[in-house]
Amino acid sequence: MSQKSDFNFWRIVTVIGLVLIGISYFTKKENVKKFIDKMMSSSLFIWTGISRKSEKILKDQNLQIKRNKIQDNMVTIKNICREVYEEISKYNGKNFHYLRDFFIKRLNDTWEAKKSLHKDMTNTQINKMIKIINVYGNNELGIKLLGAGAGGFIMVTGIKHPNLLKKKLLKNKLLSFNTSIDMKGSTFLS
Repeated sequence: MSQKSDFNFWRIVTVIGLVLIGISYFTKKENVKKFIDKMMSSSLFIWTGISRKSEKILKDQNLQIKRNKIQDNMVTIKNICREVYEEISKYNGKNFHYLRDFFIKRLNDTWEAKKSLHKDMTNTQINKMIKIINVYGNNELGIKLLGAGAGGFIMVTGIKHPNLLKKKLLKNKLLSFNTSIDMKGSTFLS
């Protein structure tokens, strides 16, 4: 794969949650599926309340890539995704706590790297929401803004009591959704 296509491919994989989906889809290991299901049952997607078009951010990122300004951070994200994939692929059903903590740390690491990809990746409202989430989670959660940034959903994982967190978030007018993995893809609920 050329360096340019490599960057474009891994741009798509910046959401570590997609690593989980990829592993779930491509592996036949029952232990790996159990790990993914367990992680998803301790995860929420939280709506930022911000709807935006991703084209501007992605166009700016493409320009930064062409100018060799964000390659290091893109490579960092790619390497983290690869590490997570390799660790999860080796899951034997016995090292859940280690793997959960590893996944949470690496999810947070990708968020730190992702923030440097564009000046508008995050904003005051998103940072405030993440701070509230961290307070409720005793700073032990994996948290990352999904997609191109600047709005959309925040993925939170490692939650001991997701329904309790949902109630606390709702008191702060933060809407959240339980997560799960299926092979249907995105669906709209009516």
